[in-house]
Amino acid sequence: MSLIRKNFERRLGHVITLLYTNLDENSAPFLDEFRNLQKSGRNFTLLTRFTKAQTRIDKQFLKRNLPLTSRHLFYVAGPPLMVQAIFQTLLNLKISSDCIKTEEFTGY
Repeated sequence: MSLIRKNFERRLGHVITLLYTNLDENSAPFLDEFRNLQKSGRNFTLLTRFTKAQTRIDKQFLKRNLPLTSRHLFYVAGPPLMVQAIFQTLLNLKISSDCIKTEEFTGY
């Protein structure tokens, strides 16, 4: 969330697409704030997946919803297994590892 806020506070002008996954809407932190950003029309797109009712983010979801070029940076954050799976999927889609930034969170 802090990178997204920084982009808008400093008027950096980056176009951001957030793929946001969680168990369900009730357990999704910042969801209301993300939705409000999307409604504001400020170069922000929110794509959600709630795994209790939908499948996880997979190769087909990424291909349908992202510009898959190495001109873009991809930030992947979350539980280690999810981060590793999405990292590998991006590599399989021919995204350079130099364009993928990861951060793993445990114990929440």
